Amino acid sequence: MTENSRIRFKRACLAALILLIGLAGNGFFAAVPGVAAGNVGEAAPDVTLRTVNGTFRLSQYKGQVLILFFTFPG
Repeated sequence: MTENSRIRFKRACLAALILLIGLAGNGFFAAVPGVAAGNVGEAAPDVTLRTVNGTFRLSQYKGQVLILFFTFPG
């Protein structure tokens, strides 16, 4: 991957993130079927994800600050 394509990819990711934050702020995801909207202060639902390192369960990190970082494979 060339430096220009990396820069374009980073800019596209930033634009997508800004769009998602804007949609979330407008309540867009609350209207999506299958996505439960919670209230501030409520516990998040338990989520299980398959990763390259095994299974990730959100409940394993209860009471801790957690940052999820998703990357594009490749």
